[in-house]
Amino acid sequence: MATIKDIAQLAGVSATTVSRVLNYDETFSVTEETRRRILEAAVSLDYQKKPKPPLKSAISIGMLQRSSAEQELEDSFYLLIRKGVEAYCTQNGLKIIHAFKETPGYRQHLSGADCLICVGWFPMDEIHTLRKSFENLIFIDMPVLDHESTSINVDMYQGTITALEYLWNLGHKQIGLLCGDEGPFASSGREAIFRQFCENHGLDASRYARKGSFSSRSGYDMMMDMIESGDLPTAVFAASDPIAIGALKALSDKHISVPEQISVIGFDDISLTNFTSPALTTIHTPAYEMGYLAAQLITTYLPKNKIPMRIALPCTLVERDSCRPLE
Repeated sequence: MATIKDIAQLAGVSATTVSRVLNYDETFSVTEETRRRILEAAVSLDYQKKPKPPLKSAISIGMLQRSSAEQELEDSFYLLIRKGVEAYCTQNGLKIIHAFKETPGYRQHLSGADCLICVGWFPMDEIHTLRKSFENLIFIDMPVLDHESTSINVDMYQGTITALEYLWNLGHKQIGLLCGDEGPFASSGREAIFRQFCENHGLDASRYARKGSFSSRSGYDMMMDMIESGDLPTAVFAASDPIAIGALKALSDKHISVPEQISVIGFDDISLTNFTSPALTTIHTPAYEMGYLAAQLITTYLPKNKIPMRIALPCTLVERDSCRPLE
């Protein structure tokens, strides 16, 4: 079983620093880069805090994930959200009931929960059904369109603009997009923001744009299609890290050097981005913090306050080795 010392050694910090970060010590100041390394090390080592024994009167937090177990394995963004929820429950002696939407009988499985955290996109008719069973309900990674629900999301606009302005300031004027289907929220998603950015900067938004799904396989196929067209941009914005990882593989297979011939930036900052070749420059999204905050709010704020909130957490740029300035 992993210990705080194991995490400290992997993250390159002291055990005291690890302890204070994992316990969310608000009096402790630490950089986002250090916090990220500690959280990633804890996840990679499958660190589990010694739980407080659940109180007899403790509430049970239900957690329903739209993503599948396989998607969670490929994209640790969802895994980190779940780890955040579990961390809060462990620290406070709370029970957690977890289910994937694809699991048969998930509604019955969640029937013992007192409140519910939903992760991912859910259609409105399903939201209405869930509200009949749960008075306290929070959505993560879903910009809920009604005025009755509390939601926690990343600031998609700020994160996307941060990535695109980074490439622009490196001198790139031919910027491509590899994106998945953003469903009913496409009008405010990464593709829409990319197109608006291109319009504002006098760039061709369609020439280097490809749309598939948010997976490494799709990233590979989209990048291969762009390569085979014979018309490559100088930089590519991948709307998720799995897409970027697939794109890096396609470029490697075609012996196109990154970042010497083309720069690539991702989105999410999943743990694998440290180990790609080259290491992927990306936008860090606070997935763990989203899960932790959701569990905190659903047990402390929502039972006493009926005013819904829409929370957007900021993203940060993580510079690694996959982008370079144009000379």
